[in-house]
Amino acid sequence: MKTLNILLVEDSPLDAELIEAYLMDGGLDFSLLCVETREDFAVALEKQCVDIILADYMLPCFNGIAALEIARATCPGVPFIFVSATLGEEVAIETLKSGATDYVLKRRLTRLVPSIERALREVKERLARKAAQAQRQESEARFRMMADTAPVMIWMSDIDRLGDYFNKVWLEFTGKTLAQEIGIGWMESLHPDDLPKYMDVYRRAFDARSEYRIEYRLRRYDGEYRWVVSTGVPLYRPDRTFAGYIGSCIDISDRQLAEEERVMALSREQAARKQAEETAQALLSANARITNILESITDAFVAFDLNWNYTYINHKAMELLGKSQVELIGKNIRDIFPKVVDLQCYEMATQALAEKVTVEYEEFVPLLNKWLEVRFYPSDSGLSAYIQDVSDSKQAEAALKASQEKLRMLAESNLIGILFGDVDGGISEANDEFLRLVGYTREQLQRGELRWIDITPPEYLRLDEIGIAEAKAEGVCTPYEKEYIRPDGSRIPVLVGYILLGEKRQESVAFILDLTVRKELEKELHDRAEELARANRIKDEFLGTLSHELRTPLNAMLGWAQLLRYRKFDEKTTVKALETIDRNTRSLGTLIEDLLDVSQIMTGQLSLNLRWVDLISTVEGAIETLAPAIGAKNIEIVTDFDSSAGRIFGDSGRLQQVVWNLLSNAIKFTPDGGQVRVGLHKVERTSIPGQSACGENLSPPSVEIEVSDTGQGIRAEFLPHVFERFSQADSSATRSYNGLGLGLALVRHFVEMHGGTVQVESAGQGQGASFFVRLPIKQQEGDGGFSVAGAGEFVVRETPARSLMNESFVSSNLSGVRVLVVDGDGDSLDFARTVFEDCGAEVETAVSGMEALEAISRLNPDVLAIDLGIETADGESLLPQVRERMAHREIPAVAFTTYGRVEERVRALRQGFQIHVPKPLDAGELVAVVASLAARAIDF
Repeated sequence: MKTLNILLVEDSPLDAELIEAYLMDGGLDFSLLCVETREDFAVALEKQCVDIILADYMLPCFNGIAALEIARATCPGVPFIFVSATLGEEVAIETLKSGATDYVLKRRLTRLVPSIERALREVKERLARKAAQAQRQESEARFRMMADTAPVMIWMSDIDRLGDYFNKVWLEFTGKTLAQEIGIGWMESLHPDDLPKYMDVYRRAFDARSEYRIEYRLRRYDGEYRWVVSTGVPLYRPDRTFAGYIGSCIDISDRQLAEEERVMALSREQAARKQAEETAQALLSANARITNILESITDAFVAFDLNWNYTYINHKAMELLGKSQVELIGKNIRDIFPKVVDLQCYEMATQALAEKVTVEYEEFVPLLNKWLEVRFYPSDSGLSAYIQDVSDSKQAEAALKASQEKLRMLAESNLIGILFGDVDGGISEANDEFLRLVGYTREQLQRGELRWIDITPPEYLRLDEIGIAEAKAEGVCTPYEKEYIRPDGSRIPVLVGYILLGEKRQESVAFILDLTVRKELEKELHDRAEELARANRIKDEFLGTLSHELRTPLNAMLGWAQLLRYRKFDEKTTVKALETIDRNTRSLGTLIEDLLDVSQIMTGQLSLNLRWVDLISTVEGAIETLAPAIGAKNIEIVTDFDSSAGRIFGDSGRLQQVVWNLLSNAIKFTPDGGQVRVGLHKVERTSIPGQSACGENLSPPSVEIEVSDTGQGIRAEFLPHVFERFSQADSSATRSYNGLGLGLALVRHFVEMHGGTVQVESAGQGQGASFFVRLPIKQQEGDGGFSVAGAGEFVVRETPARSLMNESFVSSNLSGVRVLVVDGDGDSLDFARTVFEDCGAEVETAVSGMEALEAISRLNPDVLAIDLGIETADGESLLPQVRERMAHREIPAVAFTTYGRVEERVRALRQGFQIHVPKPLDAGELVAVVASLAARAIDF
């Protein structure tokens, strides 16, 4: 196997070495040339003999698509494989459409060698096919040269029985070109009388794959039809697959003419002999013809003499009576059928014979169990009777009456609409259900004001034409859907089916089924399917956004963490790195808290910690929290607070989250130097629209929070979806702003849980947006906050950007304080130990309840810091057993939890903890809490 010359377009030496290593591990014998720029790539293609090209998709100077275009123009037959770190599905498909052979992700380089081998196999197979095609073309050219020099007419047909080759002799004979003869054009030269027979022989031979020979007349170039003998044999390819037929034609007109003259002479001689024989037999066959006539008629025929003896009976009469000629001829009817004298037929026959008149009548004959129609014809020698069995017609008549009765009952039942009309659009009769469907009265129908063609919308007339054509051909049409227009202009969907009656099939009976309910169900299903598709689309967009929102801060955190680990920076850079890690960590914490809030909302587990809240302080706290972002964009904050707004009864943390989310959005979407207005006003009682102005019909007083900005605004089509979960005006991967689309959904839910409302207004793109939150004011009847028996006096204030990590942590003094930290996570334990020991505390750690109980005796701690999820071996809470082990001494304890929900705080207080601190832990906050619990002052 020859050495492969591989051209690699890659700007990363490390990736190039990795690719080369995988190629070597794959056992390829190759020579690798690596280039980075467009110029080097073009030179390499021009000067090197390249077997395969590998290229990264993203390059500093030009991208992979440009490289592919250059390769396609310079060496289109060389396989081109993209080897890239990131290549989305849409981009991958686009590269394959542009001509790439394959693509391989760098994290899956094990696919590279198989992909190269497959590409080389495809090139080899393509070259083999081209060689085979060239060989076939050369062989075909030799054949055509031989065929054109042959002395007979030669033709070929393909597997579809269409002519695809005629040699030069054929074309000279017919005087036509090859273009005129191929396909079915050659049939025009066959004599019209011979063409059907030839095609029949040709088709049967073709289907059986057998040889055939036939003579027919073929029109010569001068218009004369010449007799030819044509021979055809099946043609097979080298792989034994059927390829069509090949045959030859020879002109035999002279021989055929002589044969025709001999046949005509022989025919004239035979005709004369036959005429003589027919004349001789004419008299002998007279009786036979009469007998044949009587035997061939569809009626039974019986003849009697004057004494009622049978003289003749035809085959039909024998079938009817169940007797043979031997049993009846010469016998008397009264002897054969004694009870016949009691029948009406005997009376009628006697009358016809006596009065010499023809008698016709119809009677049910019990002896035969049949209905018979009889005609008696008297003569001087006796009586002839024609008898017809009409039992089937009688049964059909009875069935028709029964069917008509059923149709009448069906029409009167009004289960479905029924109309009687014609194909021209008229209606002669209809039942009440049809009139109800179309909204017309019976009087209007009787006056001729109702025609089905007039109440059919124009777009359905073509369907009616198709249905009528089918019914004329088959008697009945396939039911189809259409609509009728009612007098009020509304339309009703129906299913229509009908049959045509009469010899000309002009009259119709139509059945109409109301489809209103089904159409409503179909629309409901369609709407649900669209809603489901929209939900799936939003879910997919959310997952993509979530991935971006998680990876973005993690990227900065991991990058700086790695740099700090392996390099020593100056103090300024180190501080910048730590601030970046801290900021992105808090960003992730906020993201996770939003997701947990949404989860609680969707499962109905979210609750409020209600107490009296000063809204002005809440709003000012949110503004203060966002001060860094406000200053970074040089945004002017204009406040307008109504001091009379007072307090409301609510959850302080959730309300601050509402204001923070609205204000954060306003800052995010307002350009640098823009303005954000924050207002707080009391709204007095107002009259409820549509009701009287008396006291009980007035809306309660409320407080309105307004957040307005001069930012990019909201498009009109997106306004109805602003407060939906995961909805974003721009959800593309290239959007300018971060976020999951949860903030406004949480705002709406928190506001509604407080009994309030939230609205948004925007004049459109670039016109800014205004959000209005209204919260009801309740009369203050005491503190409605949650209280737990035994709860401590310490409270940690929580905001969306909780941070006490400042100089207080550095100066905090925990000297002599003994702290026991219990947490199942080793990293969290190491963090807590480092923080406390840095401040002079004596620290003992434990990863389980059992270890914690053992450490109690060694340390005799002053403060406990326990993860709320840590339990003892018997599944009980750890804190009560710790205090029991310490002789019920009320040692202060702080609880850590992964969740910051109200339920977690309540659970911690009920178990006896003095304070609850949610993770991720803030070092300054942690030290402050422990210092407070240990009755030590923090030096601020």
